[in-house]
Amino acid sequence: RRLFSARDDDPFDLLIKQRSFGIHARAIAKALDPTLLVIIRHPCAVVASTLRGHRSGLMHIQAKCEWLEFHGCQAEQLGFDRQSVLGMDPVEFLALDWLVENAEYERSVETHSDSMIVVYEDLCRRSVDVISNVFGLLGWELTKRTLKFIESSTGTHRRFRPILHSANTYFSVYQDSTKTCESWRTQLSSEQSDRILSITEPVSDRYWPRTRERVRSSVL
Repeated sequence: RRLFSARDDDPFDLLIKQRSFGIHARAIAKALDPTLLVIIRHPCAVVASTLRGHRSGLMHIQAKCEWLEFHGCQAEQLGFDRQSVLGMDPVEFLALDWLVENAEYERSVETHSDSMIVVYEDLCRRSVDVISNVFGLLGWELTKRTLKFIESSTGTHRRFRPILHSANTYFSVYQDSTKTCESWRTQLSSEQSDRILSITEPVSDRYWPRTRERVRSSVL
């Protein structure tokens, strides 16, 4: 049985949304020749969110030995051998996972012309502009209905939010985007943030230079 069958007279675009498939991204891009869209989020925000989800029983943190079976070679190439990975605490391990994953995504984008990297924080702060660029790449029309959804899902107007999402907002698309960008700053200590960025620096520095982060953190 198929979940979806397209009609010959009804053109459509197939959208595949997947998290944590960096090691397969280049193979998928080569096989399907899709438009590849990568959304990259600040490593501290990803680590903080994953830890929060894990504490709530909503997110699984992969065992290090299992992770090394799939990502050990990539970790070695980035300067982290098996023993150093096994000795990491959860914060450091999640930071390394972010680094390996996004290094692979960057390689995929470099070798696939029909692709784009979107910074998650830009998407939160300038939703309409960024989504307009994404839709342009995909050849989609930015309709009034889409704009209305962007407004209702990224703002603080809770009257627009379905009751269905009120029980647990962790996976909800209805978020206050201004808070989502910066919430990790109150969820992680400065020492944890520094450890994360020291590991992710080979990739994260291209999007969030550490000198800028230190200045912003001291101001906040």
